[in-house]
Parts: sequence; structure tokens; C-alpha cells
Amino acid sequence: LKAGRQEFLFGEQRLVGALAWNNIGRQWDGVKARWQTEWFNAEAFASLLVVPDDNNFNEPNEHEGFSGVNISTKMLPKTITELSFWARNVGAEANDGDLGTTPAPFRPPEAQ
Repeated sequence: LKAGRQEFLFGEQRLVGALAWNNIGRQWDGVKARWQTEWFNAEAFASLLVVPDDNNFNEPNEHEGFSGVNISTKMLPKTITELSFWARNVGAEANDGDLGTTPAPFRPPEAQ
């Protein structure tokens, strides 16, 4: 069990990752539970996206939730199989108008 500010790294980080190539990166405030056996790994999480703010302490956006389950297995030889169920919940107040600091996949639909 892990709680607090964290990075989510799933698979090859093409869909969900920390954006290590970016000078800001991406972080979430949330909780993640992990169950691991010799056959599979399972992670369940619930979080809020942290929006960077140059002049203040970075706070989570209470109107932008991200949750899900990620399961992976190595039962097939030379293969990692992953199954993911993710949910992104965005409220109308998700962004206060400053879209420069919010990564495009996490902007409200009307702002994209």
C-alpha cells in the first residue's frame, strides 16, 4: 500500500507515465495497492492530478480524478501481458483557465 504524491508508471509509459522528458513531469496525489504473486501483479489506484504552480505549493486538482486497475503477467514465455481498466473523471471546474501547465490528455474536453 502506497499513499501520497507519486508517479504512475504502467507498461512502457506510452499512455500513463511520469513524462520524464518534460521539465515539469506529471505527478498524482493518491493511493495505490499492489498484490504480487509468482504468476501475476495487480495494482489498483485512485488519485488526483497535481497541477504545477510556479509561485505556490503544487496542489492536487480536486475536480480531476484518475483511477483504475492494472494487471500484468509473465506466464507466456518471453512476453509480458497487461490488462488495464482506467477511469478519468473530469469536472467542469477542472481547469481555472491556465491551460499552459496542464498536459493535453488531462485538459477538460472543451479546452482541447
